[in-house]
Formats: sequence, structure tokens, C-alpha cells
Amino acid sequence: GNKRRVDVYLPNGYNTSKKYKVIYFHDGQNLFFDSEATYGTSWKIKDICDEHSYPFIIVGIYNGNEERLNEYAPFLVDADPKEAKKYNWTKALGQLYASWIVETLKPYIDSHYSTLSDFSSTAICGSSMGGVMSSFMGAKYSNVFKYVGVFSLASWYNEKEHLNYIAQSKPNLNQCYFVYVGTEENSIPFYEGMNKIYLSCTSSYLHTLEKLGFDNEHLMFVLGQGEEHNEASWSHHINNFLKLVNKISR
Repeated sequence: GNKRRVDVYLPNGYNTSKKYKVIYFHDGQNLFFDSEATYGTSWKIKDICDEHSYPFIIVGIYNGNEERLNEYAPFLVDADPKEAKKYNWTKALGQLYASWIVETLKPYIDSHYSTLSDFSSTAICGSSMGGVMSSFMGAKYSNVFKYVGVFSLASWYNEKEHLNYIAQSKPNLNQCYFVYVGTEENSIPFYEGMNKIYLSCTSSYLHTLEKLGFDNEHLMFVLGQGEEHNEASWSHHINNFLKLVNKISR
């Protein structure tokens, strides 16, 4: 197996006599500090959580650097094979990575920190291929994660298999999904007009969730006008997701 760093944010005034909701994030190095972030800008989650005094534990799971695309792909990439090879994108390790989070990391966090470990207190969030992983894990582990944050979904890597998987999953209509996409998204230049591809992927994903039975109370969508595929855009909207997680469950 490989090793990876995991950062754990504890809320101000963390006290073991209280129990806290937990949010798991992919691409953990981009969450807290600009100095650690891959592209020099973070989501500023620590600042946002501190400012709003959110009672959350945040678990930032670092990605595997050059293995990131393989680890965040639940299915084999079916986009341009020549391009895929250029990025060493040849494996589908996403299902293995997902099961490691649920079967190994989550029990570790629950046993070492003062967590609320139940469904209604557990969230998963990610962007781009991390959004792919969150959407996949929301479907596969629908009794583990109540709140699912899907930012800038990159399901174009293999949209057919990805959407089929979600469409055929057994929905837990108590889950809450937060979905975001910007109008000017651009990432790995696999195709011309990536921004239209991101909009289309997100639209198909929302349609799939609606067909499964998710209503407006359980499915929130934000369109970022003029926003691009980067941490600065995601940081603008992460507070909407955090607010959702902070809602008192009925």
C-alpha cells in the first residue's frame, strides 16, 4: 500500500466532552493554507470555519500526486487514450480509495477524535476528479454520507459508466447534495470547449439525481457566473455547503 498525509482540523474550543460532525475532503493539500496548495491558492476552509465558528472536524485527505488521476477514477478513463497516457492516467483505483476512506480512515478518525459517527453527521466533498469521487461515494455509500459536495464534476473522464453507476444505485433520499459548476471551467485540455463539457456533465448529473427522486430540499445547485476551474472559485461557494452541513437535522 502507499502512504499519504491526512490533515485534521479541530474547531475552536474543541472539547472531548462534546461530539462533532465530520467532513471528509479529497485533495487535502488544497484546503487550508495557500503555502501547501498545489497551485498556490487554497479553499481557505480553516479561515471560513473559524470565522463562522462551525462545530466541525474537517479531514483533509492528501491526493497521491502523480497517482491522483488514477486514484480518483472509479472507472477506467475513456477519454482520448493518447492524452490519458500523457498524464499516466491508465488505472481505475477510485473504488479502492473509496473503500479505504470508509473502512480504514473513518473508523480511525471516529476512534481518535470526539466525532458524531452516524450518517446524519458525516459529509464528503471534493472538486473536479475529487467531485467525481464524492459523487461516486455518495451513491455507493449512501448510508454513510448524508452530505455530499460535488464541485466542478469532471465526469467527462468516463461519463457513460459514471452516470450509469449513479442511475442504478439505490438512492437514500435523506441525503443532501450540493452541486456547483462555473460557466468558464477549464482543466486538462482533453477537448475543445471544456467549459461547455463541464456544464453538460453537471446538467446530466443533476438530471440523474432528480430522476432518482432527490427534491429541491435535498439537491442544491449553484452556477458560478464567469467562474473558472480553480480553488478561488470553489472557496467562494464552500460556505454554502458548510451551512448545509451545519443545519440541525430534523
